[in-house]
Amino acid sequence: MPPKNSHLQQSVFPELTWQDDEWLGKMTLGPWHTIELSINPKEHGQPVAPTEEQEAAYQHLLECTPDVVAALIFSLEKYYKRMRPRYLDFLGTEAAQLMPELSQATDLVRLIDLIHVYIHAEAKNGSAYVGFHFDCTWEKEHGLGCIMHLNKVLEVDSADISFSWSPE
Repeated sequence: MPPKNSHLQQSVFPELTWQDDEWLGKMTLGPWHTIELSINPKEHGQPVAPTEEQEAAYQHLLECTPDVVAALIFSLEKYYKRMRPRYLDFLGTEAAQLMPELSQATDLVRLIDLIHVYIHAEAKNGSAYVGFHFDCTWEKEHGLGCIMHLNKVLEVDSADISFSWSPE
């Protein structure tokens, strides 16, 4: 195991620090700022440099931010509309504030906050899978999460899928 404050600087990534069996850094994506970034090593618990597929996934996030954000918002809105009826009774009198009807998909941005991006070791066609962990107004305990590959959202559910998902 490396010393607690091991650092990695690669041209594609921001400065990364090895901590708790993963590389950690900070990033920005579209309307969300100061997001935690985790890069899971191919060899669990070993401080090996990120793979080419992980670099490709991160580079894609940077170069295709508008497309990535649009795909996220589109899929999250579909999930939101499907889940909203289930939450209305649970939220009670706060439902209108915490989970209001949306006029347009971009209204969702004020109800969610991207707090963590996970670049997984698993990859497909030269690019790693990426998990997105959101805080959201209607589900404080479990949050909101999704998995993407390039510009395609594969799954949306509670936040735990963003870091614990693996391809079948």
